[in-house]
Amino acid sequence: MITMRGKGLIIPVEWDEKGNVLRIAISTQGEGEYHIDPDEQGEALKALIRKEVDLTGEVRMIGRKKVVRVKAFHLVKDWDIVYKTTH
Repeated sequence: MITMRGKGLIIPVEWDEKGNVLRIAISTQGEGEYHIDPDEQGEALKALIRKEVDLTGEVRMIGRKKVVRVKAFHLVKDWDIVYKTTH
């Protein structure tokens, strides 16, 4: 397996007949799409759909899909910019 670190958006990629998300992936700018292994860490990422995360994990190929087993992740937060003016 290959270890990877990537930043990207968590997206749904598979739904059940009622529209519930079954599988998710991380869409990265440079490397494309990695399906998330649905283990405990992967399931925790479902709460972050449409959020940007930075994650590390082990990648393997299953057929033509890149699948990552997540080892660690954190939410990428937007930094608030505060402008101060002096008079």
